[in-house]
Amino acid sequence: MKFPEIAFCTPVKGGRFRTSGRVLLALLVISSAAGPCRAEAPAPACAPDAETTAEGIGLQAASVVSSVFYLPAKSMMALAGGLAGGIAYAFSLGNLEIAEGVWGPSVYGTYLLTPEHLSGCKPIEFFGTVPTAGR
Repeated sequence: MKFPEIAFCTPVKGGRFRTSGRVLLALLVISSAAGPCRAEAPAPACAPDAETTAEGIGLQAASVVSSVFYLPAKSMMALAGGLAGGIAYAFSLGNLEIAEGVWGPSVYGTYLLTPEHLSGCKPIEFFGTVPTAGR
């Protein structure tokens, strides 16, 4: 019995593969349909004495390990955003609003993951928001 071949990727010049647009569209539809289901989950209870329990110690260890990978990615994002914001500032002839539109999401946000971030008590903001208290 011969099974039909299902090609998700098609070969292109240079030995690389190009992903089919139908596969990308299907992944987009599935991920957008699953989004509202995650938002309806109840918020976890945040216990202040989590440092002394086994779960709290595990979350602390997990936050250290995950920060080892997360911090370099966020730092590279901030560096790239800082440079891009500087270029935007120069090309806009000194328009600070345009530069801050790039700097805000890239520079602000979460740099270190804590147990509160991993348990869901605090949101992880890879793309931060500009604080408005100083204005």
